Amino acid sequence: MAVTFMLAAAVVEANQCSSGRECPSSNKPQNVVSLLQTKLQMDVPEEGSRLASKSTAHREHQNHQTGGNSLDGLWSSKSSEELIRSYMSALYHEELENKPEWRDKWNETEMVYKKFGHLQGGDFPHSLREEWTQFAAGSRKAFAPEYMTMNLKRRLAPSNTWVEVIRRWSFTGEGTSWAHGSCWFYQFTGSGIFLNVGRTATFDGNNSFAVKEMQKEVPALHKIGNEDEVLTAYAHAKGLDTVQTAYSKNWDGNMPELIYFGGSCRTMSIKTGCIPGLEMRTGLHGNQLCICQEHGLLNCDGSSVAAP
Repeated sequence: MAVTFMLAAAVVEANQCSSGRECPSSNKPQNVVSLLQTKLQMDVPEEGSRLASKSTAHREHQNHQTGGNSLDGLWSSKSSEELIRSYMSALYHEELENKPEWRDKWNETEMVYKKFGHLQGGDFPHSLREEWTQFAAGSRKAFAPEYMTMNLKRRLAPSNTWVEVIRRWSFTGEGTSWAHGSCWFYQFTGSGIFLNVGRTATFDGNNSFAVKEMQKEVPALHKIGNEDEVLTAYAHAKGLDTVQTAYSKNWDGNMPELIYFGGSCRTMSIKTGCIPGLEMRTGLHGNQLCICQEHGLLNCDGSSVAAP
C-alpha cells in the first residue's frame, strides 16, 4: 500500500485510556517541584538525535512512497478543484475563492473530515482513492471515525506559535481528572482549529522518550511512577504551557501529540471535546475566533467572526 492511514477511534471504551494518556496505575504522585532544576534544556541530547534520525529516516521512506511531502495535484479537473475549495471554505469558515493560498494549505493537510461532505474519491490521487473510499463508506456506519489522517509530517512548533489540533471527549476525564492537570490533543494540519502552544518543550519521540529526557535533566522525576504525571510535574515546574511529542503512545496510533497544562485544564475536570475558556482560532491563517459547540469532537462549528 502506497500510504498508510490511521483512522481515529470513534468511541472511547470504558476500559480504554483517553487520547495519549497513560493507563491508570497505583503509583502515587510525588512532590518533586522543589527539587527541580531551574534551567530548561530545549536541545535534544545524543539519544534524542539518534531517535530524531530514526524518525526522519522513517518519514523520508514514507515520503518516497507517496511521492513527496505534499499532496500537490490532488484535483484532476476544474470541478474537483471547486469541490476541494468548498471543503476548505467550510473547514476554515471563510470564502476562499479569491485566496489562492488555500491550495498550499490543502497540499499540506494531514487529516480530512467526513462531516463536510464535499470530497469524492476522484479528488484524490490514485494512491489515496481506495483509502478515502473505504473511509467514506465506513463513515455512514454508527460510531464511525470522524476523520482520517494522512501524510503526517510530525512538525514540532516553536514557542508562541499557533498550530492546528484536534481532540475528542474523554470517558475518564482530563484536566484535574488526569495527571494533576492536563488536556491532550493530536497535532494535524487540516483540523481547522488553532491553538497557541505558548511556552513549549518539544521531543522528537513518544511520551516515554520525553519522560526519559526529562528525568535525565531532573533525576528527582524518577520518583514519579506514572509517565503522564512526570510530564505535568515537569511542565508546572518549568512554567510551560505545553509539551509536544512527535509520537503518542502505541495504543493511540503513534500520532503527533500536544499536551496542554494551563487554563481550565489545570483547574477543573474536563470530559468534553470543547475546553472551557481556552482560546482557539480558525480561518485559513488562524485569524478567526473559534466557537466550539459540544458534540464530542473539538470543533469551530459556531465560528464566523474574524479575530482582532
